[in-house]
Amino acid sequence: EAFDADPRAVEAARENARRNKCSRVSFAVGDALGWRPATDAFRVVTANVYAEILCAAAPMIARAVAPGGCLLLSGILRGLESGTVDTFTARGFDTENFSYRGKWVTIQLRRRCRGFAVPRRDQRSARFSLRIARSAPCNSGNSSRMASADE
Repeated sequence: EAFDADPRAVEAARENARRNKCSRVSFAVGDALGWRPATDAFRVVTANVYAEILCAAAPMIARAVAPGGCLLLSGILRGLESGTVDTFTARGFDTENFSYRGKWVTIQLRRRCRGFAVPRRDQRSARFSLRIARSAPCNSGNSSRMASADE
């Protein structure tokens, strides 16, 4: 499931998926605040919109992430990351990594499994230039992380 408010961005995403032979993705023009998640939760969810919209859409975004799943949030201006983290922590997520680039922040979170809390690692000072989520099953106890460009 992929959507964007800009029809040109949706068309570009569709073309990128075709080039990369990704056939199991549906694309639509849509609004983050009007979006309702599919009935199935996903292992990886990404959202690249301003922090205010991420926080307002937090209930829908949280429902879209499967227990143990990875959530990557970007489009967050420096200084707004702690409020964004607080919003998603209250919805059952643990923070795994922060990535800073200029005035922008990307946050990687993991949805808690029932009866299992992923240890919180505060790495606000860490810098990463490549964002890759490696998910692990809930029962493994392993944390996901972002890979650096050196890997």
